This record gives sequence, C-alpha cells and structure tokens, in this order.
Amino acid sequence: MKKGSFIILPLIIGAVLLYLFYGDDYQVVEETDAAEHLTVDRYTAELQDSPEIQGYKLFTDEEGKTIVVLSLGSENKGKGIDVSGVGEDEEGTVITVELTEEETGKDNPYIIISLDSVTEPLFVQTEGGLFFDEIE
Repeated sequence: MKKGSFIILPLIIGAVLLYLFYGDDYQVVEETDAAEHLTVDRYTAELQDSPEIQGYKLFTDEEGKTIVVLSLGSENKGKGIDVSGVGEDEEGTVITVELTEEETGKDNPYIIISLDSVTEPLFVQTEGGLFFDEIE
C-alpha cells in the first residue's frame, strides 16, 4: 500500500504544478455574460455605434479581475478574433490574438477577455505583430 502512495502522490503534485505553470489564467467572456457587467455591456454597444474605435480598453470586475475589450475597428468589419495566447515576461503581460475570417456580422468586431492577473505594462498584439493602443 505504501508503494502505491509513493507513485500516486508525485503524480498528483506534478499535475498541480503543471496546471499552475501552464494553466490558462484568462477566459474569453461570452457576450451574454458581459451583460452582467454594465460598464462593459455599454462599452460594447458604443463600439457598434462608433465603428471607427480600434484598440483595447480595460475594466475591473467585482472579483478584481482585469477585463480587456479589444475592438478591431470598421476596417476589419465582420472578422472574428481568437486569443492565441496570454503570457508574461520581464516586460509585462502580452495578449496575442488571431484575426479570423469567421463572419461575425459586427460593424466593429470585438472580443472580451478576463485576466486573472496582469503584470504592467499590458501589450495586445496580433500574431503578425500589429500592436493595439489602449483606449482611455
């Protein structure tokens, strides 16, 4: 019985460590869930009324998580956005997104990303290296 616990315990510890180091510390927020955060919901409605807005805007939810709303602007009308990855390095937190040909029907496509933690400064970029500016 003791031999079994010497095998199982390290496996459990290894799985927990893998999750801590490689687990996602972000979530893509569905539009229906964004309605719970009135400020974000109003802002996403504003993006459709002002499709020229391009960049990202930061919000904080009631749990203290950072909410990032990235809008592509009217030049990318109808395109989709997927998160390729979120990482941290010595320079800060980097969100990398991929633009897709998925038809969204939005005049100003956007994505809502919830981050468990952010190391300043925050960078938001495409896989191709296009950086987005923060919207105040």
